[in-house]
Amino acid sequence: MGAGSQHSNLVIILLMTTGCLGQDNGSVTYTPRRVCSLEGSSVTMPCSYTFPKGHKVTTAFWFKGQVPGAESLDLNLNPEYKGRVEYLGDSNQLCTLRITDLRESDSGTYSFLFGTDVNPGGWLGNPGVRLNVTGLQVDLTPDLVVDGEWADLTCGSCFLSENPTYTWYRDKQPLNYTNKVKVMANYLELDPVGREDAGSYSCAVSGREDSPGPAVILVVGCKPVFPWAPVVGVVAVLAAGTLLVILYGTLKKRKAPRGMDFIGEAQMVPCGKPTHTAQSDDTYMTLNKRTMSPEYDTLANVRNTVG
Repeated sequence: MGAGSQHSNLVIILLMTTGCLGQDNGSVTYTPRRVCSLEGSSVTMPCSYTFPKGHKVTTAFWFKGQVPGAESLDLNLNPEYKGRVEYLGDSNQLCTLRITDLRESDSGTYSFLFGTDVNPGGWLGNPGVRLNVTGLQVDLTPDLVVDGEWADLTCGSCFLSENPTYTWYRDKQPLNYTNKVKVMANYLELDPVGREDAGSYSCAVSGREDSPGPAVILVVGCKPVFPWAPVVGVVAVLAAGTLLVILYGTLKKRKAPRGMDFIGEAQMVPCGKPTHTAQSDDTYMTLNKRTMSPEYDTLANVRNTVG
């Protein structure tokens, strides 16, 4: 019976005996459970397993996913991984896996399953190893960088498990690390940011310095002006002018003689006396003969006749 047929039979058995998976007398351990690797590089997923004494391992394989099923192929039989996977385990508690020439499509969860002569259904390591394959695209935070503030740049979407040394470039030249430049793992921090820091930033990892990732453009803007500043300034000037007018009027009143009111400019009248804008009602004026009414002529003639 060929390897492909044996694998098909194993999958059928797994579907019929899923209750055997994860029994206490057999287990799979992944260390670590999360792995981040660079696209185009290689990754190793350490793994170990245990099984009851007297059992003999009859089958063992890795597949992509968390739950075994008809679509769960042994990575060695999966055409997408042909020539790129290597099973470093054995039949005595080691189940380490290695994948080379990583691609972004390789990201996902990987699980190990093994069976014995006594328990063909086997044991499944759950939830598996989570692999994240990342490029060297640089991410910039915040979106709007302001002069005098700060900026963070991240090389890749996660910290590489291989713990490499990162090299940063500005305008394709190695970055000069000054006191305001802080580097930690795959992070670069500029604090404070100046206009001289503007440029094109990219990164690379040790051993692959000739292949930096795509760059990001850092633009440093000026500090924004408070939008209400002009309005506040006008209001302040008007308020100051009004205050000066009030103070001037108050001082004028204080300088006026006691018992006098300040009315208009240098115009003072006695306190308590009525102010008239016209002559009194009992004051008579001489009539202008050129403009007086004819009635007055009649009255004058009557007075002369009587006299």
